[in-house]
Parts: sequence; structure tokens; C-alpha cells
Amino acid sequence: AAYMQLYDDTPGYDGSIDPRIFTTKHATIPEACARRIRAAYSADISWVDHQVGTFLDTLEETGLAKQTAVIIAADHGTNQGEWGVFGKTWPVREHEAHVPMMIRVPDGGSGRCDAIVQPQDLFATVTGIAGGATPDDIESFDILAAARAGTRTPRQLALSGSAADNWAENPQNTFSVFDGEWYLLMAPDIADCRLHHMGSQDEVAADNPGIVEQLRNAALVELAHRGADPALVDWFRSGGSAAFPADVPLWDGWPGPAGFDLYWNHLYRDARPADS
Repeated sequence: AAYMQLYDDTPGYDGSIDPRIFTTKHATIPEACARRIRAAYSADISWVDHQVGTFLDTLEETGLAKQTAVIIAADHGTNQGEWGVFGKTWPVREHEAHVPMMIRVPDGGSGRCDAIVQPQDLFATVTGIAGGATPDDIESFDILAAARAGTRTPRQLALSGSAADNWAENPQNTFSVFDGEWYLLMAPDIADCRLHHMGSQDEVAADNPGIVEQLRNAALVELAHRGADPALVDWFRSGGSAAFPADVPLWDGWPGPAGFDLYWNHLYRDARPADS
């Protein structure tokens, strides 16, 4: 309640939480509720900031800071009414994909780095902090080593989106590709791809056809490089004119043990309104 009152100046407000915060996706709510949801998000950030500070203070007080590395990251960001939605949605836009990553190591100094990082890079980063080496068959980049050297890692693109088994049902919301300056919402037909400059909500694909083509081609190369089934890549390259490939593997070992299914996808589908 105390953190909520920092950000909600409604006269007489007692800091209670509007329960619609936990169920709202689309911004079809009164503006007063939307303001409270935004206040709750700011309150969440302040609360986490305080707890992280307490944790770091404890490391210092106990002497553990001299032998402890701390890495803070997030799985995704959220929308606060931008694009007409709240929370995490499809397609993945900058608000969801551009998340903090902070690394604190003993005697590590301070600084910032603009390298593109994906979750798989945590492997090499942690291994590097521990003094180990990343196996040759794992593509993961030590972001801390790159930051200290003042360089970027070899990673040129970040990909983020829904599982491929959703693409046939919703080809306009497949995945997004980010290069640090632009991001492209991928669709099989290049005419349906949407382009945004980082930091802007303006859709500018029509004004930048060369960038759309460049990012789309680079994304398909990267998709293949990461082991996507060639049939999926070919479907994209066909502009969606070919039939969506059936029974393509979605990861190594697909489809898994007998009776195995995608828990998260069914959870999201069951949670969506019937008319969505």
C-alpha cells in the first residue's frame, strides 16, 4: 500500500489494489482503473528496487559480496496501455523484449554496454565469471567480457515470439526481430511485416522497404542457424503461399514422451476470451 500511494494521488486513496490488475489484457477499462494499473506497475518496480538494495546490503554486511556474483535479468517486459493492451501480449514489441540485465561481480567496476543479449548468453556469462569455458557446440556469448572490452558480442539479432505451432493459426504474430535500432514484426508475406524504430510506436515499413527486406532476410538466416526446421524457413520464404508444414519439430527431441503437450500454449489459449 505504501508503494502504491507513491504513484496514485487519488484523494483518499488507501493503497488497495484494483483486482482487475490481475485479469486485464485489453484496455477496455475505465481510465481511472488504467491509471491505477500503471501506478501498481511503478509500485512493483520500487518494491523490487528496495528488495534488491536490501539483498546487496546484506551481501556487503556479511562479507559475501567479495565472493558473490549477482545477475539480474527478466523474462519479459510488459505493456501499460501502449498498443491498447496491458501485460504481455503478441506480437512481441519493444516493451516486452527490451528488459534490464545487470551484473555485479566483486571488484567489477561500473559501466554500460549496448550489446544485444538473449537468455542463452547467460550460460557463457556465468561460465566466464566462474573461470570456465563454454563448450564449442553451445552458442552463447560472455556479455560481461564483451562489456569490459568495450565491444559487442557476435550476436547481431535478437528473436522473440510465439511457439511455431501457433504460426499457422495466426501468421501475423509469429516472431519479432531486433537489431538494436529497429525491430520488425515478422509475417510470411513481406507486405504484412511491420517495422518500428526502437523507442517509437510509429509503424514505418512503407517508408523503409530496404530495412524491412534486410531485417527479414537476416531473421530467416538466423532462424535457420538456430536449428528451425527447414520446412518452416521455406514456408516463410514462400511468403506463406505454400501450405504450412505439418509435424515439424519445435525443439530437439520433439514431440517428447507419449502424451506430452505444450503446457504454456494451452494455458494461454484457455485463458483467452472466446471471441478473441
